[in-house]
Amino acid sequence: MKLRIQGDSLRLRLTRPEVDRLVEGGEVRDAVHVAPGVSVGYAVRVGERGPLAAAWDGTSLVVTVPRGDLAGWPEDDREGFAAQQDAGGGRRLAIHVEKDYACGHREGEHRDAFPRPAAT
Repeated sequence: MKLRIQGDSLRLRLTRPEVDRLVEGGEVRDAVHVAPGVSVGYAVRVGERGPLAAAWDGTSLVVTVPRGDLAGWPEDDREGFAAQQDAGGGRRLAIHVEKDYACGHREGEHRDAFPRPAAT
C-alpha cells in the first residue's frame, strides 16, 4: 500500500492483493519506521456505516471505507473513492483510496498493480 501525504490531502493506493484483503478481511495495514522503536502506522479498514473518513488512533492514521462502497470494486472499473472532511480551523482534509495502477513507463515494475485503464 502506498501512502501519499501532501498538505491536507491523503492518498492511499492499494495493489490487487491488498484490495482483496480489504474486501475479504476488513483491513490492510502497514507502517513507516522512522527511527529505532519509532513507527507511524497507516491502515485502510472497512466500516459498517458512515462516509469515507480518516482518523488518528494514537499510533496510526486510519482511513475507513464504507462496506457498501466496496461491493464489486475489485472487478469493476472504479478507480477508488474520494471524500473531504472537516480538519478544524477552516481546513478540509481530502481523502482518496484508490487502486494502484501499473506505471505506464516502467514495464513489469508493479506485477500486483491493476492494469492501467485505456486512455479515453
